Amino acid sequence: MTGEFRRRGERYVAAMCVVLVIASGCGEEEQGGSRNDQKAPDDHPNIVFVLADDFDPTLLRAMPETRKRLRDRGVTLENAVISLPMCCPSRATILTGKYPHNHGVWYTRGIGSGWPAFNARNLEADTVATWLKEAGYRTFFAGKYLNGYDDTSHVPPGWDQWNGYLGEYQGETYSLNENGRIVDYDREKLHDTDLIARKTEAFIRDTKEPFFAYVAPNATHAPYYSAKRHANDFTNATLPDSPSRNEADVSDKPRYVRERPGLTDGQLAEEQNVYRARLRAAESLDDLVGGVLDALQSSGTLDRTYIFFWTDNGYHLAGTHRLPRGKHTPYEEDISVPMFVTGPGVPQDEVRQELASNTDLAPTFAAIARAHVPDTVDGRSLLPLLGRNQPKRWRTAVLVESKAGFGEEPPDDMPAYAAVRTEDVSYVEYETGERELYDLARDPDELENLVGVVDQGRISRLHERLAQLSSCDAQECKDAER
Repeated sequence: MTGEFRRRGERYVAAMCVVLVIASGCGEEEQGGSRNDQKAPDDHPNIVFVLADDFDPTLLRAMPETRKRLRDRGVTLENAVISLPMCCPSRATILTGKYPHNHGVWYTRGIGSGWPAFNARNLEADTVATWLKEAGYRTFFAGKYLNGYDDTSHVPPGWDQWNGYLGEYQGETYSLNENGRIVDYDREKLHDTDLIARKTEAFIRDTKEPFFAYVAPNATHAPYYSAKRHANDFTNATLPDSPSRNEADVSDKPRYVRERPGLTDGQLAEEQNVYRARLRAAESLDDLVGGVLDALQSSGTLDRTYIFFWTDNGYHLAGTHRLPRGKHTPYEEDISVPMFVTGPGVPQDEVRQELASNTDLAPTFAAIARAHVPDTVDGRSLLPLLGRNQPKRWRTAVLVESKAGFGEEPPDDMPAYAAVRTEDVSYVEYETGERELYDLARDPDELENLVGVVDQGRISRLHERLAQLSSCDAQECKDAER
């Protein structure tokens, strides 16, 4: 396997190959290969979607099952990009196949945010769950749904088995809405990632095909809970190298970066402890992946099942571009995320460079299931990227967008932005008028802003394309991405 993302991952963690997966789908004219490469090989294969929380590829160091049984046995797409790097907006996009400016869920909490807004807009009536259920699939959900889903017996439409985590991810106890009944658990007795794994394994063993399982543990989100069996692991792990940490020259960065000091030695030591805790949390996530694969194998359904591993957004430790710990930014650490796909007809140990977006997941699952996809969806099926022959034509850009005022997690002074991401370029416009342009092939760590260096005609063309993407809808988005 080769590629810039892997090279960057090797700098992060010695002997670790970092990868990404899945990509984007499109109309017939963009697809390459035979007709068999454009569709699922069986009429109704199973689908398992494992969605990590705040994951970053350096954590693969703690995940041998995921590396060996998913990454190395499937397709890796290095240009998978999040449309808005924050939990709830990203998950709303995953469920609907729409960019945030079309589903309208911009924040995790507050008025007009989170699950209350998703529910109030009646978005639950038209998700990948309702599409697949109508197509005859048994549907299963376990784990984190949307921020703000709390203290409720409500079960969203489309799910045959529902196990929705309630409230924030903190405290000695936690609760799940299990098919409309609220059940409390003690985290010391049963780690929540283990519970979600058990429920998923039971569903796989007990369910007749075809099925769709959406598995969304809280790992590796703060406060980085880990199972007791992993409590003493990675006590000596050191922070992976990153050229963007304590970036020396930020004079070409926007003000919210430029005015921040570098980390002190004490702050770096704190980040090292956080990194160790995140590795331990990732171990439980890896246990879940291994258990799900074992359940598929023992039930005889592994060969007929597509398995997707992904995350709602990336994550950066404090000091990355001098920023506080978190996500939300248009930098690669937050918007470029690892994903792996295995399944019927999916080649092993392949790396693909085509662009993907989280808008593509719902239409991809629908394409596998032969389910109807509404015309309002912005994304496209990724199946053309999962066959042996790569498509002759593919999209050349995707949108990343975000509003200001996130609350307690992002920098308080971070402005709203919109960005266009191509295979090798990231161009960002902030509401302050500040702009950034990075050549990712030459400068993957985004250390040199080229806005004031390159020909302004190029900037104008990127600006026009970004304007088209920022207001697109459905087929318009597919056309603007070409």
